[in-house]
Amino acid sequence: MQTSHVLASSVVDHERFETISVAGRGAMGVVYRARDRVSGGSVAVKVISGADARARDRFRRETRVLASLAHPAIVRFVADGETADGQLFLAMEWLDGETLAERLLRGALSLEDARRVALRLAQALAAAHAAGVVHRDVKPSNIYLVHGDPGRAVLLDFGIAQVAAATHALTAAGAVVGTPAYMAPEQCRGNAIDERSDLFALGCVLYEAISGAQAFGAPTSHAIMAKVLFVTPESLRDRFGAPEALAALVARLLIKDPIARPASAALVASELEAMQLPSMATAKARQRGLTAEEKQLAAVVFARHLGLSDETATRSTAVLGPGGPAGIETAIAANAERYGARLEWLRDGSVVAILTGSGAAHDLAASAARFALDLHRAMPSSPVALVSRRVELRLGSPPIGASIDDAAQLLGAAPAGRISVDATTAALLETRFMIIDGVELRAERGIEAPRLLIGRPSPCVGRDDELAMLGGVLADCIADSSARLVLIEAPAGTGKTRLVGEFLAHAARDGLAVAAWRGAADPISAGAPFAQVARLVRDALGIVDEEPVEARLARIAQRVARVVPEVDQRRVAVFLAELIGLSQADTPALELERAR
Repeated sequence: MQTSHVLASSVVDHERFETISVAGRGAMGVVYRARDRVSGGSVAVKVISGADARARDRFRRETRVLASLAHPAIVRFVADGETADGQLFLAMEWLDGETLAERLLRGALSLEDARRVALRLAQALAAAHAAGVVHRDVKPSNIYLVHGDPGRAVLLDFGIAQVAAATHALTAAGAVVGTPAYMAPEQCRGNAIDERSDLFALGCVLYEAISGAQAFGAPTSHAIMAKVLFVTPESLRDRFGAPEALAALVARLLIKDPIARPASAALVASELEAMQLPSMATAKARQRGLTAEEKQLAAVVFARHLGLSDETATRSTAVLGPGGPAGIETAIAANAERYGARLEWLRDGSVVAILTGSGAAHDLAASAARFALDLHRAMPSSPVALVSRRVELRLGSPPIGASIDDAAQLLGAAPAGRISVDATTAALLETRFMIIDGVELRAERGIEAPRLLIGRPSPCVGRDDELAMLGGVLADCIADSSARLVLIEAPAGTGKTRLVGEFLAHAARDGLAVAAWRGAADPISAGAPFAQVARLVRDALGIVDEEPVEARLARIAQRVARVVPEVDQRRVAVFLAELIGLSQADTPALELERAR
């Protein structure tokens, strides 16, 4: 029977519990070791102090959850109540031993010990799930090894458990609930969760117990959640030589899509129970030799909403992402698709996008920069970080974890309202984008500027014949009032664009008003309809991304009015706006809808 008792929060004797010592302290209160006069045994008494109403409600729910569960692998409920000064307490069985987190500080477990821990954990989760309880914070520090025995692992701390029968939520909208390194992708996104989210956490724990390293380790919580969403950990079999059956089970537990994970903790427990593993064998990391695997550039764009620090949990109503302004979120998603970026929203309003490709590094970096600029325009107060690096494709999944770490660290130091880039990205973009002080991305240039040499523009030499030929073609065009086509063909990086820039500069010095319309091909946009033409049109119309949308639309209308009959001006302007990504939601153009 659940009963309430009074416990002094200082070291005193009392009716039922005799306080012995302080066992630990946390952000919400203190855990005492006490003697239970009813049973004569030791108990752990958790007392919360100075908590707000939400925290007190959560604590009460924890006591109800724990009181409703009875399983050898779940810490046993003893009693709950209030202290003499109104502080809530929860008494649980006292456990001697260490947490799995403390044990892992000394290294990975043997394969058999890892299996035994996972089996007990799966059995505990099966009992909790059968009672309608999702733990939501399965991690090594919440797993206790009684007397250090992996076969006697006990699941602790149901403080943020989700109860199916609960009448109201105790989690603030946008709050990040759980520990990022063990959170399922659906938790990172802020989507609905169920028992399969606990199974993902079980997979993280089992991976760490076998390998000795976190499956999604990173220096910041944002980087960890990005890895959970984008990175597939290396196979325990391929990287550490773990048995096929065990490695395959962990891989299934860590599948991003919850539907594809095992159906229940009970089934996982059955599979682990039937598994035969060497008792003393330990997984060993294998050395990687030289490979001929393909290398690609990976660019990571990371943005955090203004006012949210790396560890802040609450998302304000102004934050985009899940539940945010649908129009802006849809526009960002459309831009990501246009540039070939994989986009994810984190629950706290952060945005992370990854672009990979085997084409020219300059082109992919340019696509990432354009997406970062689009993101900045949609979230102008947010700090944005852009990092690029070459990565090696392995096992069909780009190892982008290091790039995510770099981007998250750069984001942590990025000023609000700016796009920060790393040195590699700055070098790739310097001739095509405005990079301030080598660290801040501002805008895209119209025509590539010459590279700097000792702080000054490098001279253009050896191109007199080509410049003379282009000048002659231009003179013919002016004399005949007719068009000419000149094809400049050369390998990448040999100065084709620089030649065009020099030609325009020569024409300007001769007093000729020559306009250049630029629509450079972009390998990353292969297959995207009109991608090259869209860039050409933007340049030809003088569209400047820093201008408000209304100003850009007005610029289109003014230019169209100069060359298109009045009856067609509205239709042409609408199509051009759509082409360059400025579609208007209030445009009831039937022709446009058909074209879409």
